[in-house]
Amino acid sequence: MKSIQHHFAMLKELISELHIPFSQKERELLEMYTSLLLQWNQKTNLTSITNIEDIVIKHFFDSYTVVSVIHSSNYHTLIDVGSGAGFPGAVIALALPSLTVTLLESNHKKIAFLLELQRVLGLNNLKVIADRLENIIKTNGYTYDVAVSRATFPLNKWMAWGKKLTTKHGMVIGMEGKASDSLPPNCIRLPVKFPNGNRSLIIYST
Repeated sequence: MKSIQHHFAMLKELISELHIPFSQKERELLEMYTSLLLQWNQKTNLTSITNIEDIVIKHFFDSYTVVSVIHSSNYHTLIDVGSGAGFPGAVIALALPSLTVTLLESNHKKIAFLLELQRVLGLNNLKVIADRLENIIKTNGYTYDVAVSRATFPLNKWMAWGKKLTTKHGMVIGMEGKASDSLPPNCIRLPVKFPNGNRSLIIYST
């Protein structure tokens, strides 16, 4: 059985291919994240992925692909809609501490986990909101620099809703799996190489 150190060394190599930094502190926080996720997942259904290698690739590295798109931009706020167990938003928050990240989740058991994750990892730039997307659009519409969602809605619907959350010069990011959907209007597809095949980010920016 490969050690957790091996898996995080692999993560570091994968992130280096995205041409973004990966600090020792980030690694330590992600190891804490892994431990807390597996602990909570025994009593709450947070994720079906419980193998550490799969967590590293399918959750952590997948989240860092979004970091690679926004890390050098002058964005201040990001919302992750349907954050679940914190992917990609919580990972983005620990990788980019100058960015204020809001996690939107309607499941109260997952909210409890996200609040505990925020406390344990000491993520002061992380906000957790228990609500639904339609309510946030009404109250906080057009206020975020970046809106992202992973596998929560059909791609076309998410890109349309995401536009209602972002500022005039903001960005909407959809995370596409191995299968490619038709590209929504005015969007670009950014392929990302994964160990088990390519995936893509779908990006709309004004």
